[in-house]
Amino acid sequence: MRNMILAFVAAAVLTPSLVLANPGTYQGPVEITALKDLQGFTLSDQDVVVEGHIVRQINHDTFMFSDGTGEMMIELDDDIRLPAEGLNENVRVRLFGEYDAGMDKEIEVEQLQVLSTNS
Repeated sequence: MRNMILAFVAAAVLTPSLVLANPGTYQGPVEITALKDLQGFTLSDQDVVVEGHIVRQINHDTFMFSDGTGEMMIELDDDIRLPAEGLNENVRVRLFGEYDAGMDKEIEVEQLQVLSTNS
């Protein structure tokens, strides 16, 4: 009986952390913002979701991103792990981040999701 209670308590404690351990697995519809629409934004710190391709690397954590309507610099958070197979201009990604309308307009990416690869 004691082992059964311990198992139940352990399951109750661990279940929420297991559910939250893999954020970003939702595959359903989200509101996507086009880069051409961001160009008119004057307020910083707006949450955005964009889809497209990372077309080149500028430095360690800064890349150029294109969604077909325009290009914009993106900066990846330090805790973002790139896929083991790597990224290139053929990999379609969904980026969740914060738009910075400062001097160098960019998106500070908080989460990266690979949608498809067209090798």
